[in-house]
Amino acid sequence: MAASDQAHYRALTDEKTNQTRLRDRLATADLRLSVLLDATAATGCDAMQPPTGTGGVVHAARRAQLDPAHAQRIIGITGDGDQGLIALQACQAYAKEVSDTK
Repeated sequence: MAASDQAHYRALTDEKTNQTRLRDRLATADLRLSVLLDATAATGCDAMQPPTGTGGVVHAARRAQLDPAHAQRIIGITGDGDQGLIALQACQAYAKEVSDTK
């Protein structure tokens, strides 16, 4: 196995390990996945934003936590994409290596 093959294999196994750990943390509620809410979206039927208090300014972005099952699916999709990119990089390295020898 060439050094570049070993590096790609290592990157792929590391990514799989990271994805497994992330899924485990989501499953145990040790980690929650959240999304940033659109600050311009209406918060009620009257399209009024909630008051910020006396003289205060809201600096923190509003976030919503995702259901753990949805978070698991999102992590699975991104994990598949990461693995696909690593495999593509390995294929490109192989193609370059083969084309350089001719």
